[in-house]
Amino acid sequence: MNPSEVPIRKLEKSGISGKIGYIENIRYDDDLFDMVFCSEVIKYFSSEHINEAIKEIVRVLNKFGILIGTIPCHENLSESIVVCPDCGKIFHKWGHQQSLNIQNLPTFFSKRLKVETIELIYFVPWSELN
Repeated sequence: MNPSEVPIRKLEKSGISGKIGYIENIRYDDDLFDMVFCSEVIKYFSSEHINEAIKEIVRVLNKFGILIGTIPCHENLSESIVVCPDCGKIFHKWGHQQSLNIQNLPTFFSKRLKVETIELIYFVPWSELN
């Protein structure tokens, strides 16, 4: 899937600049940012792709930079498997490839980042989501 220009154009109308691109090839200089916010992205990547993404995030973060992100936690991927009726391909209905949790999350990030704090915070009470 290609990145959409729509959100960038909306930002520009508000006076905020941005660039369209891919997380594995961030088009900004090394050590530029104090913070990177990565929301609901990692769940779509293979383990190899996560490593490429983290490498780029680390590259653009300055020495004391912070990564803040959100992910679905403890998702049972097998509960959302579907089969294409046309080609028979089996896949997750939303394209999720990772089920992350408080135990395995440090594994993905600690190879390249100093992991100080990982907090489990629920934004929505799950009982209200069926």
